[in-house]
Amino acid sequence: MDLSLLLQDRFGFQEFRPAQKQVIDKVMAGENVLAVMPTGSGKSLCYQLPALALPGLTVVVSPLIALMKDQVDQLSRLALPATVINSTVSREQQRSRLEQAIAGRIKLLFLAPERFQNDEFRARLAQARVSLFAVDEAHCISLWGHDFRPDYLRLRHVVPQLKSPPVLALTATATPAVRRDILAQLGVAHATQIVSGFDRPNLYLEVREVATSHEKIRAIMELARWAPLGIVYAGTRKNVEEIYGNLRRAGIEAAAYHAGLALPDRKAVQERFMKASECVIVATNAFGMGIDRSQVRFVVHADIPDSVEAYYQEIGRAGRDGCPARCLLLFNYADKWIPEFLIDSSHPPADILKYVFAKLCRAGAREIVGELWRKISATRDHRFHASIALLSRFGYLEKIHNQDGRGVRILKREDPSLEGINFHELEARRQFEYKKFGVMLNYASRFRKHCYRSFVLSYFGEWNRNRECGNCSRCNPHKFPRGVRLAVAASAPARQPATLAASSQSATIVALKILSCVLRVQQKLGREKIAKILAGSADVSIENYRSLSTFGLLSDYSIKSVTGIIDHLIAENYIGQETGFRPSIYLTSKGQAFLKERPEIEIPGVSRRA
Repeated sequence: MDLSLLLQDRFGFQEFRPAQKQVIDKVMAGENVLAVMPTGSGKSLCYQLPALALPGLTVVVSPLIALMKDQVDQLSRLALPATVINSTVSREQQRSRLEQAIAGRIKLLFLAPERFQNDEFRARLAQARVSLFAVDEAHCISLWGHDFRPDYLRLRHVVPQLKSPPVLALTATATPAVRRDILAQLGVAHATQIVSGFDRPNLYLEVREVATSHEKIRAIMELARWAPLGIVYAGTRKNVEEIYGNLRRAGIEAAAYHAGLALPDRKAVQERFMKASECVIVATNAFGMGIDRSQVRFVVHADIPDSVEAYYQEIGRAGRDGCPARCLLLFNYADKWIPEFLIDSSHPPADILKYVFAKLCRAGAREIVGELWRKISATRDHRFHASIALLSRFGYLEKIHNQDGRGVRILKREDPSLEGINFHELEARRQFEYKKFGVMLNYASRFRKHCYRSFVLSYFGEWNRNRECGNCSRCNPHKFPRGVRLAVAASAPARQPATLAASSQSATIVALKILSCVLRVQQKLGREKIAKILAGSADVSIENYRSLSTFGLLSDYSIKSVTGIIDHLIAENYIGQETGFRPSIYLTSKGQAFLKERPEIEIPGVSRRA
């Protein structure tokens, strides 16, 4: 079969991207393959195209519910028979779709790894003619990777049940040690490894030291006004909400995403981000895996990630269209407590493991499912859930899903002391995580004068003799001058500048008008209403303030522009802001002195002189 012709006719591409053809040729020859390809390099085609060419069913295991749906929708538009079975699908639909796969009416079946908890499901799937077993995000199977998922460990035993079809493992980030572990855990230790290169030359890598949260917010707003579409990663839900609130108050289109949101809300946020022409999404690392939005122009890390792997995977969501994109890490050494807390929480000591196992054993039943499991597992303590994962890995528990619901099956009740667990190995794993985080700290350190790109490539085993890339803030620190906006391509929706000055008023005059307005309303209104008053808005919410002498004084500016200037004055401590819901703003002592002395000041996007 002419694969190039199939590529053009069915997928509409004229040629393969680097490494795609090499991987597909190996798969078509029936070989086991591990493909390490950068984010945006087209990994999904490496199993989609063979699925059409091979005679039987291609099973794709992925932890990403949203990505599975997107791929099935895309394949359906191409008239390619594909379906998905995961927790969002009713049991009746699951049975129907599985029957279609067994009957040969489906070519690609996307599965979440937890599906293999069900013995009956595995037995039924074994009746299908499986020609290829693809494992997406394969680093999740490695305890030494950056996103270990215990359900992936079951895959090694699933492959023989399916009559050992060729295995294709795919990931974007894996060190040589993790690559070896992936293959060992999948039972294909001698598989071909195809590493297409980690470099993303269109990404500008930047590290900026910040002393306060105000500096972080200012830097994030700078990028949010530089380009219309971006991602901001924060280490905690609290930080997500704080940054999101500041962006919204600045008139910037933004959305928040973290695991604390209900599933429908997370889904709505994700769909909004995928469709919006302008949106800055502020999220924990719960967001992004499998997101295929090609026009993302920047990724900001407001808190330092716990590893270079996590960092590089997350910045890989920028610039997937090949056009220039910016990746900014805002580094404050004090923030290192966040990764350290997560590392400690994810690697519980022996006494916590024994406590959790004893608690499960005291429940009385061998299988703890349904309401009983929900009660026992209803805790926000990361150590409980990490203990469940480790107990599953070492064979003390098994996650199950039967007619009574989800839960666990106790396998080794007779060993309450957990003699079968090597606690020295677990401590070594914890220290390994700290070592990886130490490398991330070295990357961000101002004391090490390395090229950021060379640092990352060397970490992944891709030695780069060129010690100056010309596209990072160490090699080319002045590439993106402050306050300069991105020229948006004609094909992309243009975004109205948030701080574009529409008049020749000096920054000092503009600031005086804003401070005067704050005083005129007795310092009782929030920044958005102040901006509406100054811009002369017709909004009914400020109807009672139209008689003020400051109403419409900045009518040459948009409301977003005025809001942006107010944010600058807040950041520079001319204006203070109360806490709580819809906080009011007030003049600080610095702002009061400014009203009296009226010195010349500068505001980004505002003229220096009238």
